[in-house]
Amino acid sequence: MKRLYLDSNVFISLVNRELDSNLRPLFIEAEQFIEKAKELNCTIVLSDHTLEEIQKISFNSKNDVIELFEKKQIKIEFINKEKQDIEKVKFFCRRGVHRSDAWHIALAIKAKCDCIVTFNKKDFEITQDLILAEEPLLLFLK
Repeated sequence: MKRLYLDSNVFISLVNRELDSNLRPLFIEAEQFIEKAKELNCTIVLSDHTLEEIQKISFNSKNDVIELFEKKQIKIEFINKEKQDIEKVKFFCRRGVHRSDAWHIALAIKAKCDCIVTFNKKDFEITQDLILAEEPLLLFLK
């Protein structure tokens, strides 16, 4: 069973039915990812940081997020930011990672996730030696 840390942009693309600048249907890829994760009995790990970003951008509450995953019968777990995580965040920032992404990396590693699932893989390239980051559908092709 894989533990997959979900970047907020995957959920937001799903609920906002987003297309990227090339008219790539991100929401369809997010839907297919969810179905494949269910089929493979994966656990989706969500952080309070992810939930804050979801709330800020798509106005979906934690309960909305939980409801969506429960409806789709997906196993979810939660991980929270703690004071002791700040040093790891600072470490990733010194490596050139944006602060928000540094939080995702720190929390995904702390939660012992196999991968960060994101549409912004390039934002995590600098830390691929520590944790894999992959786009939703490409993850299952490897």
